[in-house]
Amino acid sequence: MIHWLLHYFVDELLTETGAFPNSVAVDLGTPINSPGVGFKAGELQILQQPARVISDELQPQSISETFAVSSNTYALAKEPIIDSLLARLVINAAGERVLLSAGTDFTVDYPNRTLTLAANILTTYPDAVSLLVEYKFVGIASLREFEQVFLVEVLGDNFEQAEQLASITAAILLTNQERAKVAFNASEHTQGEYLSRHIMSQYFWQSGEALELGSAQQGYRLSFIVQGHIYSIKGIPEGEYGVIESVHSPGQSTSPGQPINVTPELG
Repeated sequence: MIHWLLHYFVDELLTETGAFPNSVAVDLGTPINSPGVGFKAGELQILQQPARVISDELQPQSISETFAVSSNTYALAKEPIIDSLLARLVINAAGERVLLSAGTDFTVDYPNRTLTLAANILTTYPDAVSLLVEYKFVGIASLREFEQVFLVEVLGDNFEQAEQLASITAAILLTNQERAKVAFNASEHTQGEYLSRHIMSQYFWQSGEALELGSAQQGYRLSFIVQGHIYSIKGIPEGEYGVIESVHSPGQSTSPGQPINVTPELG
């Protein structure tokens, strides 16, 4: 579940410090030289009591997708609920965004799951970098909590260096938790109608121990625990869930001519 996170630690956090010029690895089976650090994902536990189960119930689910701007038409992963799609265009390398207007700046072919930009959009914004879309689709979802261990082995030429580098590594990971959480939680896995989203709540330093590796190098092993939940979704195409069978009122009264929020039940 957390290999992506370990690669993020290596690629985005540790390498930018320059603390480990010789070796940084994600797989502890890969030999590393001192001063070096290796990461390894450990035991994964899924809590048997679900955090929330929406079993056999169709409900709106949310998804976000990012496309590199290359053409006017883009294939969506799911079939959006009508009028639920929000699109933003990143118009330059600085990250400036503009909100696109449905019907004017883009159209959506719902059954075929495609979004098409208006012909003038790419000429109006010739330096556009990416297209960001958010929408809802009908699906069945299950939410379960997980815990997973990851190990960090830090090597040095002696115990003093190894201890110093272990402390630096822990400081880097612990003080960049929010940054890592935002990056990790933005990732999703999709295949056909299925979507899996791993959401990290936190990680914490659990323990550490010295490693006796011989006279040439010494090391420390740090143990961390990641906590979060796994959001599993199956999308249901419009033709399979039929029509709205009933509508639940929230139990509020309203004046004539005034709208009231309702929740549809799809059957």
